[in-house]
Amino acid sequence: MHQRIFGELAIIFSVIVGTSCAGLAPSAKANTCSNNSIWSGRADSAQAALEEYFWNPGQDLFYSNSAKQGGFNYWWQAHAIDVLVDGFMRTADSSYINKISLLYRGITLKNNGFTDGFNDDMGWMSLALLRAYGITGNISYKNVVYALWNTIKTSWDDSLGGGIYWQRSPRTFKDVAANAPACILACRLYEEFGDTNALSWAEKIHAWLKATLVDSVSGMVYDGISITGTLHPAQYTYNYGTYMGACLELYRITKDSTYLSEATRTANVADSMFAPNGIIRDDGTGDGGLFNGIYVRYLTQLVLDPDLDLTLRSQYENLLEQNAKSLWNSARMPGTALFNHDWQTPPYGTVYLSVELSGVMLLEGEALINKTLSGISDNPVSRPSFYSLTQNYPNPFNPSTAIDYQLPAESYVTLEVFNVVGQLVVTLVNTWQSPGNYGVDFTADRFASGVYFYVLRAGDFVSAKKMLFLK
Repeated sequence: MHQRIFGELAIIFSVIVGTSCAGLAPSAKANTCSNNSIWSGRADSAQAALEEYFWNPGQDLFYSNSAKQGGFNYWWQAHAIDVLVDGFMRTADSSYINKISLLYRGITLKNNGFTDGFNDDMGWMSLALLRAYGITGNISYKNVVYALWNTIKTSWDDSLGGGIYWQRSPRTFKDVAANAPACILACRLYEEFGDTNALSWAEKIHAWLKATLVDSVSGMVYDGISITGTLHPAQYTYNYGTYMGACLELYRITKDSTYLSEATRTANVADSMFAPNGIIRDDGTGDGGLFNGIYVRYLTQLVLDPDLDLTLRSQYENLLEQNAKSLWNSARMPGTALFNHDWQTPPYGTVYLSVELSGVMLLEGEALINKTLSGISDNPVSRPSFYSLTQNYPNPFNPSTAIDYQLPAESYVTLEVFNVVGQLVVTLVNTWQSPGNYGVDFTADRFASGVYFYVLRAGDFVSAKKMLFLK
């Protein structure tokens, strides 16, 4: 009965009035997570929600919303391929490769091929399929990438000093959305296939972007410029993300520190502009729902660059972690892994595919960062300074909830769930753990509704909190 715990917590239990729970299952589905695997588990949940709420098996495409409605959106499907690649890279689960193959077929049939009237759309698709080629070796993906790349290049001309038009026709506007992904793509074609012509294109596109759409003093990245020379000053997170990504790709190829400096300046400007309180601003639904996901994808890549200044790495890493925690704890529909476009409040009703994809990108990015940087987790910035157990979220819950805790020192840890009369329901954690942030995703769908307690013991630290499961 774990009498020592209940002696210490007698006051807490004595004032609780709740319903006794009968017929409890002998075990619960619980994902016990280290600082690395907690985010992997959450990314798994997000990928599963993408499958459950958005996949259309009749057309081999993703629906536009969680109500399984909406028309075909080409560039959203491109980012769906990207997150499926993320899932495979993290897990090596072949089901992701199979789903990419189905989606590739669905896009081909629905779109009558892959060519599109917008160069930014074709850029996103090319980047996604190039990554898919990298994990599968499927030559069909490579052929589509080069067909799209050759099409995109035809929209460059020397008006306004150069640049690729947003639309293939009419040619009225040149923007970051068409040019920065094209620059990233050109860099990756060089890295993947040794295509020196592509590298020349990357350098040319970047030079035009820097001279035309990036403010030399403030570092602000403008949206685009019309053929009449009128600058469109709108500020969007995804433009900062892709420009930062273009700079980073060129740095990795050339090792010219100027490019890395540009990438970090862009990240700093974006941080102060879009996340003054630590949470990246809400860019709404529709196409805007994808903007923040694209931004965090490229910020994640910057965090993982081995040459990044350690102080900046910690700054960006903390920003992404704070947003990932807010997404999971505050912006998730109770009982699901469906996310809101505002990463501080839960969604109600229908969720857009674009918004969900951004949430998946953030969680996959956080899982990748924790896995890759676990070797430097003893950095004083990332090591907690005290023991703590957080309130589960959501609470009340049905059927899943998240429990987070932190350890400032190596400890033998147990995390257990009890019913209201003190019976042990399930042990979630029972092992030695290093300093760090930890968590458990607890699913109680086989349990009866009622009040439960979860109790953390780590060394001499003991803490308990109440949670309510309502079916």
